[in-house]
Amino acid sequence: MLDKFWESLGEDLAKRWVEHLFGPAGLFWLGGALLALIQGLAQPWVDSFLNLSTWLQGAVALFAIAGVVGSAQVVRLFVFPLLRLLEGYWWSPLSKPFIHLQAQRWEKRRERAWALKKKQLNGESLSLQEKQELTDLETWVHQYPVQRDDLLPTPLGNLLRARERAPRTRYGLDAVVCWARLWGLLPPDLREDLLSARAALNRRVEAFAWGLLFLLWGWVSWLAIPVGLVWMGFAYYQACLAAAPYGDLIETAFDLYRFRLYDALGWARPADSASEKAHGEALSEFLWRGTLKEPIRYPGKPGQE
Repeated sequence: MLDKFWESLGEDLAKRWVEHLFGPAGLFWLGGALLALIQGLAQPWVDSFLNLSTWLQGAVALFAIAGVVGSAQVVRLFVFPLLRLLEGYWWSPLSKPFIHLQAQRWEKRRERAWALKKKQLNGESLSLQEKQELTDLETWVHQYPVQRDDLLPTPLGNLLRARERAPRTRYGLDAVVCWARLWGLLPPDLREDLLSARAALNRRVEAFAWGLLFLLWGWVSWLAIPVGLVWMGFAYYQACLAAAPYGDLIETAFDLYRFRLYDALGWARPADSASEKAHGEALSEFLWRGTLKEPIRYPGKPGQE
C-alpha cells in the first residue's frame, strides 16, 4: 500500500514539476536568465556554478526547480483577483470612460444587427456580405449583456457578464445567488466539464500574470517590455476564447436543470413560460434575502396530496 502511495505521489509531483517548468513560470525565469546572459550580467553566476562539484550543481539545480514551482504556486493565489481586474471590476471613476466606449460599440452594432434582421424579416434578400455581417454581429451581440447598465469596461468582463445575466433575463433567476445551490444538483458530467472549462480560463489568467511580471525584467534589458506586452495580449486573447465555453456551460446548466432547483427547495415549478420569470425572481429574492410576498406551500410526503 505504502509503495503504491509513494509511487503515485512521485508521479503527481513529477507531473506538476514538468507542468511548471515548461509552463509560464518556467518561461518567465528562463526568459529572465537569457536576458541576463545577453547583457552579461549572469556570467559570474554561470562561472561560479560550473566551478561547483557535481553534487552541489545538482543541489543548486533542485533548488532552482523548487523555486520555479514555488513561485508558480504563489502566483496562482492571485488568479481570482486578477481575473476580476481583467473583467473590469475597477474603481468607478476609472471604469466609466471605458464603459462609455464599450456602450458606443454596443449600441452601434446592435442597431446594425437589428437593421439587417428587420430587412430579413420583411422578406428582403440579404447579400452574401450582409449575411456574413449579420452572423458576425449576432455572435458579437451574444457575447455582450442585453442591458446597457450591465456593461463592463472590458470584452472579457462583458462576455462573462452576458452569460451571468442570461438566466435572470430568461427565467428571473439570479445566477450569482442560485449558482451554489444549483451546482450540487448538476449531473457529474456537466460538473466535470465546468471544472475543466474554468481551469482552462484560470490557466490563461495565470499566463497573463506571468506576462505582466515579465515586464519586471525591463531593468535587465528593454527587450523584456515588448515581449511582456505581446505575452499579455496573447494571454488575454486566449482568456477570452476560454471564457466563451465556460460561460456557455453555465448558461446551459440553467437552461437544462433549473427545475431541479425548484424541486429540491420544495417550490412549485412555474406553470408556463409567461409566469416563469416572476417565479424565478421570487425564488432569487428568497434565497438572497429570505423574504416572501406570500407563504410557499411545500408538497407533502410522497403519496400524500
